[in-house]
Amino acid sequence: RLQDAVFEMLPEVSPREIDDVMLLARRALNSFEDFWRQLSWTVAYGERQVEWRVAEEMKEYGPDTNFWLKFRPTLSCHHSPRLGPELGGAKAWCNEAFHKPKTVLSLGSGDDFTYEHLVVEKWPGVTIVTADCFQFEKAVTRSFEEGMGRMVVLPVCLTGESREYADLQPPHLADKFVTFPALVKEVRDKHGVDHFDLVKANIEASEY
Repeated sequence: RLQDAVFEMLPEVSPREIDDVMLLARRALNSFEDFWRQLSWTVAYGERQVEWRVAEEMKEYGPDTNFWLKFRPTLSCHHSPRLGPELGGAKAWCNEAFHKPKTVLSLGSGDDFTYEHLVVEKWPGVTIVTADCFQFEKAVTRSFEEGMGRMVVLPVCLTGESREYADLQPPHLADKFVTFPALVKEVRDKHGVDHFDLVKANIEASEY
């Protein structure tokens, strides 16, 4: 349908713009084709990708991570700038010009708040909730400069309903793993945040 729509448009496109239109159309078609190819591979591979079947697969990444390593949507963004220093792990933002979040969840800190400062500069007045049970000992709320927003730091990490992976951590850390609904309830009840417009998860091997 996209290809047919482009062909219908071409008679109305000036000669000097035809190459640009065709290039954009090809990029869109490539994105859909790549997405479908990856999805087809994922479905064909089936449940094996979320199960530990052989010893070689029982490494630091759990089956949930294993699944996402095999299935990464490839629909491209109109614009995906990488913001922040490369040394600290720059974040690629998809279509950042179209976002106007009021609340942002930042999972994983590493005691580096570069990302949070980038968010505040981009969207003044935003509330950022940063969760990391490895870095923080207690909940802290900090206001940025007047009108720039606030940051809520939580000493928690995320886990699913099953605690199979979280319980692999030392007891003093395992107790800090909470489900996403529990995290949302805490920030709603204690900090007045009832949803997140944008989520950043930079938690490497700890996607429990």
